[in-house]
Formats: sequence, structure tokens, C-alpha cells
Amino acid sequence: MAVELIELGDEWTRPREDPGAPPLPPSRAVLLALALLLVGALGAGAAPQRRITELATYTMPGVSEFVDGGAVSGDDLLLVWGGGRLSAYRPSDGTLRWSVPLDPRASTDVTAQAAEGLVLLSGGGTTTVLDSDYGTRLWSVPVPLLAVGGVGVYGVQNPVFVGPDGKPYVDEQSGAEREEATGYDLRTGRVLWTVPGVPYASVVAARGEVWTVTTTGAFTVYGIRDGLVLRTGTLAFPPGRPYGAHVYGDDQITLSAVGPEDAVTEIRYDLATLRVRREESDMSYPCGRFRCSVEPVPDSDDFHVTVRDRDTGAARYQLGSRIQVMAVGDWFATVDLHGSPGTGLAVTQLIDQATGRVLLDLTGWEVLPAEDASGGYLLLRDAGGQTLIGTVVDGEVQLLGLLKHRVRQCRYRDDWLACDHTGTQLTMWRIAVPEGRRP
Repeated sequence: MAVELIELGDEWTRPREDPGAPPLPPSRAVLLALALLLVGALGAGAAPQRRITELATYTMPGVSEFVDGGAVSGDDLLLVWGGGRLSAYRPSDGTLRWSVPLDPRASTDVTAQAAEGLVLLSGGGTTTVLDSDYGTRLWSVPVPLLAVGGVGVYGVQNPVFVGPDGKPYVDEQSGAEREEATGYDLRTGRVLWTVPGVPYASVVAARGEVWTVTTTGAFTVYGIRDGLVLRTGTLAFPPGRPYGAHVYGDDQITLSAVGPEDAVTEIRYDLATLRVRREESDMSYPCGRFRCSVEPVPDSDDFHVTVRDRDTGAARYQLGSRIQVMAVGDWFATVDLHGSPGTGLAVTQLIDQATGRVLLDLTGWEVLPAEDASGGYLLLRDAGGQTLIGTVVDGEVQLLGLLKHRVRQCRYRDDWLACDHTGTQLTMWRIAVPEGRRP
């Protein structure tokens, strides 16, 4: 496959000098007092503490947006595009690393990945690879790539269609394109290998593998790093005409077939043991110290979440209509999916994980989950054109500080917060998280 360059421009801006941490603004005693009135009923644990330090504020040209995935790159970069430029900030200290021209054609639905000291930008069907230190464009290819170690993988796979009843079905256009996988050297763009489907091919990024399967069930597993064969074997399709082979959840592979009246049946195999995996009838998933399952309401888009015992699967309690939960320390915060979208998710209550007993009213707060593996979160609340930041400590809301802006988009990791306000300004803060609230 030919490698093509996409024009992002030749000019690029070297990093600015570190502006350092500017002095904190004067104490806003009146505003903090008003903010405390909002949560006065939360108890003594709500006493504010100086835990937020503003690092820097930047004015960006045009209407700017965070790049999806840019806040969680392994190189500690926050990527923002707007006004025809892509800018990379280091939110841990508030510095601008680099800024480069970005072709508007490449900025549609941009997502970012970081690997091996590189940044992969994918958008508009094209992937452009940049050096993460200076933003230098290295190469581009007109396909979307997935970074797996030092290899960029492009996989062509026919999609699986699932109906409202949760069952797969046959689509007339399915199977029209040959499945395959291609690996590129991330630093040079050189094609390392191509694995054609026979006719099915699936990329298993978590295992660093590519699986190909024939219509008779014979499979071959290739290593993504070098494209060499790792293992071979045979799996059985369900009765009927073979329809596809798809990886499910990075630890299972599903072989499907079309039977009478175009009904699709599936068999799921464990990728490690090749044993048939039993489908979980309640489709439960881990949540806090328990498991949760979603119970759809027939003939509607409504649902209820049931909290279950982790070992036995027995139901403990059921939540209200379209209410989800997320673990907040040793408790659950209930998330109201009826609520209008804001900077975070609208939360209503803090409840006991085991019993569902209400511990605290969180109405008016939003929760902003951390975009890393820390499991952290922040609570946000409007406070007269500014934003109140809090967290839960020992079952009560503790205020961390007051931002002088009503924030719009935010990205949070467990040690920093970056928010857009007014659409053209970006501010970064260092966050000191109380130990008592960690999950």
C-alpha cells in the first residue's frame, strides 16, 4: 500500500519558555462564602482547602477543541486544535510544547494516540505521525492506524450488525470487502507485513496478535511485532453458512454462521484456551465491589441497573429509570442519564454500594472521571459564573477550590485538570487529591 504525505505546512513553533506557576489570585472570601452556602448542609467535611494551583492560561485562535485521546497520551501531552493549528501542552507544568499548522481536511473527527515517543493523529481516513518532542511531521498514510507497541496496524474487517433484540443479523452488504491486516513501522512508515484474511482476519491489540480464520475453521495466529506465525489450530463454526470471525472483548473470538430464515448463531471461544465460553445471561459487568447488570424495559429505550453479588450473582437492589452508578471511593455515585449534558455527568446521590442506602444528596453536582487508569474523579458545580471543585472524603463533600471560570470542556487526570472556557482560552491547574477519597 503506497504511503502518502498529507500537507500540514512547513512552519512549526518551538516550545515557549516555561511560564512557571503564576502567583495565585487574591483570596475571594465572599465568593467562597457564597459557594459554601450552596453546600452548607454537607457537614464539616466541606471546609475548603487550598488544593488547586493555577499553572497557566493560553489564548487560542479560532474555536478550539480538545483532540479525542490527547489528554491521556503516554508522553503527558494535551492536544488542542483550532484556528488551523494543532497545539501540544504539558499540563503537568502548564508549558506549551509545540504548535504546528493543521490541514483542516485532516482535523475532522481527529483522535490521537501516543506510542514510542510519537503522536498518531487519525482523522478523515488518514493517519499522520508526529514526533512528540517537537511536533515534526514524520509521515502519513491514507488509512486509520492503531498503535500496538512500535507498530501501526491497519485492519479491514466486515462489521457485525446487531438488532434491537441484541441478536446479530445478516446485512446484504456484509462480506463485500476482503479482510486483511497490515503493519507499519511507526517511525519510518515502512510496511512491515501484510496478512490477508482467508477470508476472515481480526486484530487483537491487547495480545499483540492477528488471527485469520478459514471457512472451515482453520486459524493462524501472527505476531503484530514481526508478522511471524505464532500458532495454528482449528475451531468449529456453528451449523449453517460461515458468516464471520470477530474478536470480542480482546479475550474471545466469535465464529458465526447463517442458518434457516437468515438467523445468525454464534460460538465464542477463549483466545488463550480455545475452550467454548458460556454467554453470561445477565450481561453483568464489574462495578465497585459488586457486579451490575442492565435490565432493558420491553418496547422502550428505558432500562434499570441491578447491583448484584460478585460471587453468586444474586440481586441486591435495583436503581431507578436510566440511572447508572460509578464507584466513588467506597460508595456509588448515581448518574442521572436524563440530565442535560454538561462538563461532566449529572450526579444525584451518594449511596452505599452494598445496600443502596442514600448517604448524601449530590443534586447540582457533576462528576468528571479521570481519563487515566487512576480511577479518580472530580465533582464540579456552577457557582455564579465560576466553578466549584470538590470530592468525597469520608462520606462527605470536601471542597478543593473555586475556579474563576465557568468551564466548558475539561480533561482530568489524577494530578492535573485542563479546561476550555469562552471557547478560545485554555487553563491548566495542578490538583492535590486528598488521600481519603481515593478509590
